[in-house]
Amino acid sequence: FHVTGVQTCALPIFDFGRLFYCQITLNSAAREAARAVALRMTTAQINIAASDAAPNISGMSMNTTAMVITVVTTCAAASTSLDAPAKVTATKPFDWLIPVGVLNLFSPNSTDPGTSSLVARGAMLCT
Repeated sequence: FHVTGVQTCALPIFDFGRLFYCQITLNSAAREAARAVALRMTTAQINIAASDAAPNISGMSMNTTAMVITVVTTCAAASTSLDAPAKVTATKPFDWLIPVGVLNLFSPNSTDPGTSSLVARGAMLCT
C-alpha cells in the first residue's frame, strides 16, 4: 500500500467537507425542530421533524450515536400576542477520518480524540 501526495492532501479536504456538510445539516435539523416546537407539536413529532431534515447525518458523520434534540424554550398555550421564540439545541458526534486530536482542543465537550461534538441552535417565533 503506497500513499501518494495527492491522497495525503485529498483526505483532509474530504474530511472537512464532511464536517461542513454535517454542520449545515444539523443547523437545518435544529431549525425544523424549533419550528415544530413553535407549532406546539409533541416531543416525538419534534424529533421526527429534526430527523427528516437531516436524513444522512449519521452516515456522513460516521457515528451511529443519535442526534440529540434539546428543547431550551417552549411556547405558552395559544395566545393572541407573540411569545418569546421557541429555542432548541441539536447535538451530534462527528468521527474524523484523519487524526485530528489537536483540533479537538476547540471542542471542549469531546472526550475521544477522534470525535468532535457538533452543536446547532434553532429559534422560531411562537404562533
